[in-house]
Amino acid sequence: MVVTIRSLGLQGITGYEVSVECALSGGLPAFDVVGLPDAAVKESRERVRAAVKNCGAKFPVSRITVNLAPAALRKEGTVYDLPILLGILAAQGDIDPPDERAAFVGELSLTGALRPVTGMLPMAMAAARAAKASGNENYANTVFLGFDGIQSACNSILAGEETMSVCQEGYSMGYNSVDAVVRALQGEQLDEFIDAGASIVDPSNAQARLEELQGYLA
Repeated sequence: MVVTIRSLGLQGITGYEVSVECALSGGLPAFDVVGLPDAAVKESRERVRAAVKNCGAKFPVSRITVNLAPAALRKEGTVYDLPILLGILAAQGDIDPPDERAAFVGELSLTGALRPVTGMLPMAMAAARAAKASGNENYANTVFLGFDGIQSACNSILAGEETMSVCQEGYSMGYNSVDAVVRALQGEQLDEFIDAGASIVDPSNAQARLEELQGYLA
């Protein structure tokens, strides 16, 4: 049985869709990952194997082949741990295949706990592009909300790929961090939470925010 789980990947700073195809077949037990995986992706085999067992499921004693498509693009990082695990469990009938409209990314610990991954913003934008390109009217009124105010987020808002983003104030964060260190070294008692401020970036102010960021880098 072959099960396909939707996922996302990064090429540089651009996100793109990835199909994680999991197949179980007869023969000597083996676990192969193909589709130009890097070392971190290949190591997912051991994380997934341990996570399946520690979550109380049975790891299949069969030949497991995982293909990361498109196979011509290099796959990097630990983002495919979760979709590989879901594909294996679905292929052996432990769970129903997830909704084909859902995409999964996530690193797994050996206990099965999920860990954060880098590059979520461009991957989320890739998911937003795919949703809009699907032509499904259910997405017509969907709000795509990000959490960052970097240049790529501003460009995505201006291009209509993202609706708005919650923007942390980088200058204020930097200043408050240094100020907090100095005061702590001087023996002051610091507040448990230091508010560095945040704002909403949307089409009405994304261009101004982009020019502000470009000014910092000039």
